[in-house]
Amino acid sequence: MYNPRKVRELLEARGVKVKELGEYLGRSGNSFMRNLEQNIKVSTLEKVADFFQVPTDTFFERSYSSSEDKELARLRELIEEKDGRIAALEQANRLLTEKVKQLDSASAAK
Repeated sequence: MYNPRKVRELLEARGVKVKELGEYLGRSGNSFMRNLEQNIKVSTLEKVADFFQVPTDTFFERSYSSSEDKELARLRELIEEKDGRIAALEQANRLLTEKVKQLDSASAAK
């Protein structure tokens, strides 16, 4: 979604006056800022991006809550579950190996 605050932030961060941007865009006065904030055209946005030498994406905020994120979270949970099972099986294997050694020792002693 277009975020008009980004234009103001760039103006402030770079110490550029609204008038300078207006002159670059071929507009006079400060009223054009209202137009940038409310009803900007793509062609104007491209000129603003050129003025600041930034990509047009700079003026947009995107939040992704995609199915990929959900799938990634599900896969992480699955990995944690599998790691837990592996740890439990390794522990069981150690216990059984010790028991077999004890039985072999007992059999050899007879």
